[in-house]
Amino acid sequence: MARSRLSRAAAGLAGALATLMSVELVSGSRIEAYEVVLVGAVVVGLVGVTIRLWQRNSFESRLAASLLALVALTGQVLVSVVGDPSRADGAHWHPVGLAVSVVAVALLGVLVSDARARSESSGARHPYAL
Repeated sequence: MARSRLSRAAAGLAGALATLMSVELVSGSRIEAYEVVLVGAVVVGLVGVTIRLWQRNSFESRLAASLLALVALTGQVLVSVVGDPSRADGAHWHPVGLAVSVVAVALLGVLVSDARARSESSGARHPYAL
């Protein structure tokens, strides 16, 4: 697929989300092993998606970016509202956690805008011969 400004913005936001999640993981005072595995898997996925969005901007890369952004947003909201299961200090929002949530929502918004722009530019042709 052709790359557009929106697809480049989505790639940049996916990279920013991976960076913010890495910073949030490293800046924690007590890091549990399961947190490293979970957040690390999402970060590795986001790095791969960033590269694919920048190079190819395929449907699969946009789908993976959407799913990873939803996972990041859901995890951040749960940790900030309910709390971390390994800590007894309660739930509260941190600046980096808030930034992760904002970037994840922005990434989802850009991906939806890019999908709408692509569907409008492809025309109203039916994909099957009638």
